[in-house]
Amino acid sequence: AVATNYPQGLQLFNATTGAAAPHLPSFMGSISYSPVIVGNIAYSRTDSQLQAINLDSGEALWTISGLGYGTQKIVLNDQYLFYKQAGQIRVYDRATGVLAFRLDTPSSSHGELLLGSRNNILDINYQSITSFDLSTRKQNWSRSVSGNVSYDNYALANGQFYFRDYSNVYSINEMTGTLSWRWDGNIYSTSSILATLTHVFVTSSATTYALSATTGEQVWSYEAGGKLALGADGALYIQS
Repeated sequence: AVATNYPQGLQLFNATTGAAAPHLPSFMGSISYSPVIVGNIAYSRTDSQLQAINLDSGEALWTISGLGYGTQKIVLNDQYLFYKQAGQIRVYDRATGVLAFRLDTPSSSHGELLLGSRNNILDINYQSITSFDLSTRKQNWSRSVSGNVSYDNYALANGQFYFRDYSNVYSINEMTGTLSWRWDGNIYSTSSILATLTHVFVTSSATTYALSATTGEQVWSYEAGGKLALGADGALYIQS
């Protein structure tokens, strides 16, 4: 599904052939951000609303109105939808759109949310990284950062959270927030990080570096930088 503005709504496509399927009109105006599709339900948002749409019938299952500016990406688990606004992570029931609970965060900046691997959620922004336990609904830990931690500048793997903070790469324990290692590669571009079981790949505008996932030591480098992707064949692809 692709969000469209003219006309407003969701344009569906056959994933096998690319043929256009029916266009579903938006019930809430222009859809500002990419929808998230789970089964036959699309979760979409504008700057002021969240909505769940049945893709078979085009029916709006629920709508949450009156939201201000918040996190851009919709984050879901099996039960909840997560949205951060004004210093709070608001947690909604996915089936009904009813507010289930709130998590107060140390930072009022919107940042981004990332589901962890230990029934936790990470609040990532320009001031801090904070982990919350979704079972107890309490903060696990919070760590101040100096800036520049944003989309594509972090990855989660091996029970570690890897992130760029200006020219440095850090690895911190997902459950405790303690520092495992730091690598200062003196690189300042904001390209992507990709993590595997054995390596953490990070790029500058001109070079890709492979770091040991356990120690942070540089293993090799390659003179091409840009967006990173890992293929099913185990090859690392660099879009420069």
